[in-house]
Amino acid sequence: MSFKEKKVQYNYLIYQENSRAINQEWHLKNVNQKFYIKFDPDDMSLIYLYKKTPLGLRFVIAAETKIEIHRGQQDQEDWETQYYRDQIEATKQTRIDIRNKTEENLQKIV
Repeated sequence: MSFKEKKVQYNYLIYQENSRAINQEWHLKNVNQKFYIKFDPDDMSLIYLYKKTPLGLRFVIAAETKIEIHRGQQDQEDWETQYYRDQIEATKQTRIDIRNKTEENLQKIV
């Protein structure tokens, strides 16, 4: 999630509860979705996403400021290195799950 407020770019992600792991399932399900954003201008660390419904705005989820890690290995701290590896493994597992579901659906067709 990204948006500009007063010419400043803000980047946010949806993290899993009680964790700093990215909620990849939520992101996959909501690609290209549009949300209304509410936030406190004095505290931009958290934003709230809403969907428009016939009854008004419906709260969907809260997003937190995107964690920035150093790309260069020599600049990374220990937690950054582990975080990066964990996200790579989570992405691989998500891709495997998607492939398995696709194969399962193809078997149902045949």
